[in-house]
Formats: sequence, C-alpha cells, structure tokens
Amino acid sequence: MDPIDDGIVCLQDPPATTRIGMSGLRRAVAGACPKIPEEFQMRIRRTAAFLLLALAFAAPAIADDGAVPEHPIVKHYPGATIDSAEMRDFDAADVVTGYEAGSATVTVEGLEGKVYRFVYSIDPQSSPLQVVRNYENALRDAGFRTIAVVRGDKVQVPNVGSGDVFGAFVLDRPGSPRVHVNVKGTTDTTYVWSELLIVEVESMEQDYVAGAGELYDSLAKTGRVTVNGVQFDNGKSTLQPTSERVLAEVRTLMEQHASMRLRIEGHTDSVGQPAANQALSEARAATVKAWLVAAGIGSGRMEVAGFGDTRPVAANDGDAGRALNRRVELVRID
Repeated sequence: MDPIDDGIVCLQDPPATTRIGMSGLRRAVAGACPKIPEEFQMRIRRTAAFLLLALAFAAPAIADDGAVPEHPIVKHYPGATIDSAEMRDFDAADVVTGYEAGSATVTVEGLEGKVYRFVYSIDPQSSPLQVVRNYENALRDAGFRTIAVVRGDKVQVPNVGSGDVFGAFVLDRPGSPRVHVNVKGTTDTTYVWSELLIVEVESMEQDYVAGAGELYDSLAKTGRVTVNGVQFDNGKSTLQPTSERVLAEVRTLMEQHASMRLRIEGHTDSVGQPAANQALSEARAATVKAWLVAAGIGSGRMEVAGFGDTRPVAANDGDAGRALNRRVELVRID
C-alpha cells in the first residue's frame, strides 16, 4: 500500500473500493495514483471530476455539517469550499499581532477569546497572493488595519512555508475587544488553499462572582473595588445578561449597608477617540446605576462618573491590558 494522502489510498492491485476525500478527489482528477491500472484510474478520475463539478455549482462556502456559523464580520471566501471549520466560545491561539516592515520576524502573542478556524479550497486559477490580497481588501472595507502581508520566504512565521503568502489584520473597536485575523494562502500546484484564523479577544465568562461580603471588605480597606464581570455589548452601554448576577451582589451589598453611598465609575481602554471613550464610560456607569435603581436601591445613594481612558490600570499596548482597563469600579463616598 502506497498512501498518497489522507484523501485517497493507492493500491498495487485494483481496489474493490477506494476511499476518497476532498483532497483525494482533486488528486484523482490529476492522475495521482500511477500504480492503479489505467482502466481504474480513468474510472476514478471520471467519478472525481463529476463530484467536483457538482461541488463547483453548489452554494459557495457552505460548511459540511453547518455546525460552525459564518463570522459576523469576516465573511467566507467567495466561491470557495470549506474543507474544515471550527469555532470555540473560549480558547487560546498563537496570533501574529505585529510586524516591522523589512524585518525577518513577526510578533506572536498567545491570545484568548472566541476562536474561529477555517480551511478553504479555492479556484486553482487563483494564487496565494491573490487570495490574501482579496482578504486584505475585504477586511479593509470592514474597518480592519493591515499589520502585514508578506511572503513566507521573506519572514519567519510559524507554520508558513517559503512558497506561502501570509496576512495579519486587526480591527480596533472602541470600548470593545479587538478582532485579530491571520490568513495563509498556499498551493500544491493543483489547488489553492487558505487557512483563516479569527480571534475575538475577550476574557472568559466568570464562573466565580465576588459576593457582597467580599465587595464590602475591599471598600472598607481601600475605599474602592473593581466589579469584575460587568460586561457590555461591543462599543455600547447595554449590559450583557451575564452581568446581572454580578450586579445582584452589589444590590445585596447596599441592602446590607443601608447608610452606604457609592460613586459608580466607568473606565475604557485607549482604543478610539478620547471624547468617545469619555462619553462611553459615563454611559456605562449610568447604566449600572439605572439597573440598581430598578432593583430597589435609592437613586440618591449613588453618583456616577466616567473617566474614559484617562485612568488605566495596565498598559494599553496589548489585549490583556486593554481588557483590564475596560472596567466598572465602586468608590465609597459616605
């Protein structure tokens, strides 16, 4: 037995059945099994060509099982076939996040958040460079910034060969997690493939929530506390549903200490314009107060303030630091 790849297995003798996958179909059309007698090769090639033709007229870029949704911003490659697709709500991935023009190396960071991975097979008349440039143009229209578009023989990028073309892109969204995209275009002279990695950088949803007692202890010691787990929609002041159990502890805190007065402070990272960040931080603080008032806490016991990006607790030059800077704090004022 002489395996060509994981898609088609070539045998010394004519096989009764032959296992053929997507990549195997393409190699069958190209006559990739010289050890099979010509009669059987022709039969395989005719069958493979028919199946590939049928796929070509199918709706473009449909996942085999439909289980992985298209990313809401980064769309499927037009006319391509999805060979594999994966999406995880929270995972880690090594992502190229920086490149200095003319350098032979890139900056790679281990990022966490929602991770999408797609592998597409594309019209063989395309080239790896054409594929990556098409991504670059589409992503630019969606607001992404290009970090790098480079050939594999010019820069050292993990898992990128000398004949490949690689692109790295990033979308900065004020008050929201960044979106990173890495794409590789490659070919084996028969077909062109693209490998797409998308990471929406965000913190894992908290399973542990600080209770009212812990919040009070921090306020008693330092006069302020960060309320971890208060999450808003991207670039908005709309609370996400998971924030309610966190705010319920703040409500309990204020019910247990009826004389306590608090200032609710909103903070953002430095992505976007300072004026927009200031307004967003004020709006988010006001949203938290409104939730507590609706939950039965007197409005007069709370003040609100927003500080935009002016009081960071971590450097804004990385996603981890920016995530820490997007926060809501309580300050004791009684």
